[in-house]
Amino acid sequence: MTDLNQNIFPDLKVHKQRTRRLQFILLAVAAVLAVGITWVSLASYKNYEQETRTHLEQQLSSIVSLKSFDLAVWYRERHGDAEMLKNSPALPMLIYNLIHNPSDQNSPAKLKRYLESLTESYGYESYLVTDASGIVLLSFPEAADLEHVYEHAEEITKAFKTGQIVFFDFHTHAEETAEKIFLSLIIPIFDEEITSQPLGAIILIINPEDYLYPLITNWPVPSNTAETLLIRPENDHILFLNPLRFNPGAALSLTVCKLAAEIVPSLQEIEPDRKVEILITADLTAKGDPHLLQVVLNNLIGNAWKFSSQEAQAKIEVGRAVIDGENVFFVRDNGVGFNMAYADKLFGAFQRLHGVNEFPGTGVGLATVQRIINRHGGRIWAESEVGKGATFFFTLPG
Repeated sequence: MTDLNQNIFPDLKVHKQRTRRLQFILLAVAAVLAVGITWVSLASYKNYEQETRTHLEQQLSSIVSLKSFDLAVWYRERHGDAEMLKNSPALPMLIYNLIHNPSDQNSPAKLKRYLESLTESYGYESYLVTDASGIVLLSFPEAADLEHVYEHAEEITKAFKTGQIVFFDFHTHAEETAEKIFLSLIIPIFDEEITSQPLGAIILIINPEDYLYPLITNWPVPSNTAETLLIRPENDHILFLNPLRFNPGAALSLTVCKLAAEIVPSLQEIEPDRKVEILITADLTAKGDPHLLQVVLNNLIGNAWKFSSQEAQAKIEVGRAVIDGENVFFVRDNGVGFNMAYADKLFGAFQRLHGVNEFPGTGVGLATVQRIINRHGGRIWAESEVGKGATFFFTLPG
């Protein structure tokens, strides 16, 4: 039967072979076409990606150059204003008369008009004129007081010592909220006859929100995500100096636990034989002046270290808790503690709850801490029990 079928239908077998061969060829062609299309698509995509990347890199490079140029121009203009004041032949005499001839009303009026026109014309927030000891002689607006001079004391000393203008970059002011940030120019003014003798200083205070921040954040081409960042290295982390597009409160925000971790090694170097367990909670972030908050932690951790020195196994903890719905930072130790009946004396200058022979110190540390916390819009308080350690709580803007 098989032989009969092969004889009767000889073309059927050939047809099936040809059909299979054609199907194989078509499949092979389809596979080749698929590979070719895929390769061409990938090549086109890679080419498009490279062209887009190159275009964006060129665009970003141009914007970086533009922003750098704008910032350099802004800085030169501000420095130029300061140089004009520093080299003004009239200012030394006006300031001299302001100091030594208080009955002369002409000099202060002239100086005030001169500086007010400068602040109003060139967009300065305010100015202060001090004598060589830091006493405010003139201010605009008149509400300005010694707080600003206290904050600028180190920079004023540097300006007097070097004879150069000092640029004090992003910082906060005591009489403002922590969200309000400033820059300052400190201009030393010297006696005309005794050129090494400082008469005083002029402090020009800049609010970056008026011009600098808009200059930084303005993007020259449409974009949903692009932004310019000003940053400053702070040991092992980066501090943002301007508000971010998606985090307006980022400027001068800092990580408390890195600040705290930097203090401990210096204490251990002083007393390497002490056994102290240090616990620092991760991700403690607050907003404020990093230099001043370093002073806060130096004092609080330093006190915890000092007042736990009589413990065989001392323990210090830096952390955060939620109290009545509010985020609160704390520094806790298991040291000698104190009687809460005298807690109201803790933050007074030169007030001490322990003898100086037992625990040395000046008695001004906690007063300084309270002042810094208050100026940041926060609060500080303590809880303790004699012989069972102490905990200092404080709040800061988040």
